[in-house]
Amino acid sequence: MASAPTQEIPPHVPAELAKWLPYFAREEVKDCPQETLIPEMHRTLGPITYVTNIFPGDKPGWLLTGYDDTMAMLRDPDNFTKNGMGQWSQSIGADWLVVPTEVDPPMHSFYRKALNPQFSPQKMAAMKDELRRRASDLIKAFKDLGHCDFVNEFSERYPIFIVLDLLGLPQERMDEFLAWEKEMLHTNDWEVRSNAVRQVVAYLQSEIDARRRQPQDDYITRIFEFEAEDGRKWNNEEVLGLSTAEQKSAMGRRKTRPSSYTP
Repeated sequence: MASAPTQEIPPHVPAELAKWLPYFAREEVKDCPQETLIPEMHRTLGPITYVTNIFPGDKPGWLLTGYDDTMAMLRDPDNFTKNGMGQWSQSIGADWLVVPTEVDPPMHSFYRKALNPQFSPQKMAAMKDELRRRASDLIKAFKDLGHCDFVNEFSERYPIFIVLDLLGLPQERMDEFLAWEKEMLHTNDWEVRSNAVRQVVAYLQSEIDARRRQPQDDYITRIFEFEAEDGRKWNNEEVLGLSTAEQKSAMGRRKTRPSSYTP
């Protein structure tokens, strides 16, 4: 593990706690990070580390490696906040939150209450045939070749297929979403990241506005009826925050092959 240059360490951070970590370098690696980088961090780091490159643009933050410490932090919203932790809306000069992952209690509980029925075991089981069909369609494109690039031809596309279906968005936009995904999650250039966020938000907002004018039988339209505190319906920023969360979640799940892994 490489130590951070002294000039990057704020005065309140002990020098021995500051590290630059390759896991957060946002570069392609040829080995499996679950077998190499992550075990190395657990072996060499203490319970808390000031990581100078934990966020895109080499922005610093604190890393906890222990379960008990992590749970104590998550259960203490009075001293620790999730609000805006991803800097998604802030990067484009807005202030909405990704729902529910960037929201502290008590609002987090209201959002979870609305969302949990949408992802019940019964509803997920009802999607099995469609999920299998989507997987089969992707496999058919390369099965006769006898080989494939698993990331490029399957794992990066499959979760985005599912979320586009879920949100009622056209599969023809797949290539655009893949480009936005790389620029949002796998770059260290803050300007590139922010520009991709701006494009995704503009597109999702246009789709939300279209559903407001003409409701459809899809997930975005159903969000309009979700309730928060005191039974009020979700506002536009909350609908956008959840739509962004679903799309970002699909983007973040696509990498499974070590040779093209980017944290």
